[in-house]
Amino acid sequence: MNDTDLNKVIDLIKQMEKLMHGNMANTIYALECANTIWLRCPFSVGDRVRLTKTPEITQEKAWGWMGAKHFLVEGAVATVADREFHNGMFRFGLKFDDDSWINHHDGVVHPREEEKRVLYFFGEKSIERLEQ
Repeated sequence: MNDTDLNKVIDLIKQMEKLMHGNMANTIYALECANTIWLRCPFSVGDRVRLTKTPEITQEKAWGWMGAKHFLVEGAVATVADREFHNGMFRFGLKFDDDSWINHHDGVVHPREEEKRVLYFFGEKSIERLEQ
């Protein structure tokens, strides 16, 4: 859900409260608090960002990312495709420009088509806005 969608939901609930002559103040307050969180979010869906450091990708620590180790490196460029707020921190689902897979028989790198790129989540401290 993006900022505009949440504002529409808040407006609809306010209209419902008037129609029902009921007290939905707590619901409205909770949604307005959630909306405030997104207003403080450093990145929006569609923003262009880059990794500020190479993540530690090992069999023990991040085995699911082993196939992406060749492009998940400091400076890798991505687009914010999703965002979430979890445990007091923003996390961003990123689709990397260089998302690809390596054929282990011949070592050839195969770029993924844009619509088939994988979503990798990083905390807000691991990325920075790409200067345009």
